Amino acid sequence: MIKNKNMSYYRRRYYRSKNNGLNIFDMLAEIIFGFGIILGKLIFWLFKKIFYNRNKIKGLFKLSDKPIESSEEDIRIQDKLNKIAQSPYTGNEQEQELPKENIRKYALKESQITETEKDFLETLKQAVGDSYRIEPQVQLSSIVRPTDSNGRYTNYTDFNKIKAKSIDFVLFDDRNKPALAIELDDRSHFRWDRMKRDQFVDDLMDEVGLRIIHIRASYSYDIDKIKRQIFAN
Repeated sequence: MIKNKNMSYYRRRYYRSKNNGLNIFDMLAEIIFGFGIILGKLIFWLFKKIFYNRNKIKGLFKLSDKPIESSEEDIRIQDKLNKIAQSPYTGNEQEQELPKENIRKYALKESQITETEKDFLETLKQAVGDSYRIEPQVQLSSIVRPTDSNGRYTNYTDFNKIKAKSIDFVLFDDRNKPALAIELDDRSHFRWDRMKRDQFVDDLMDEVGLRIIHIRASYSYDIDKIKRQIFAN
């Protein structure tokens, strides 16, 4: 401790010039020299740390020269996947036998519309005849667009309101222009969220000038009544 104090004393005296002032250049040189020592120690510590763990780092990227042997479990899973790929249709029972990570995330729908909509579709075909082309489950975004959107810009604020909604049936004329929208109302339409959605669609159809009619889902339909609703002026 005494030695350090004496060194500090002589260092301060050394920095004093004959005019009893500070030698700025010598002070800056010693400060730079001190920073250089600290930086050198830091670099040395980093290299020491890197070379000390070099074996661990190499092990992370080293490829094994040994051939990968498939376990019995892997072979069993692969056999099941091959059988499923060869079969024309796979049900839930086959998928449940496989480990969770091998279950497919998507499957093909059996039909685009529900059984209730299928029954109504047969009646709708008889009512419409050759006057219109019938398309089920038409996305709103395929027949309606925000007015300020074009090929280079999309108003996503308004587009997001319609992208996930669809119309049960849309009638198209011979120019592929939408002529009539039809909503088949089952019991789900009495839910509050569904009523709110229906009101939005009704207001939207009124805004774009496309007539929409609601038909109550039933076990049987009056074809003449449906014709009058469709072809009403």
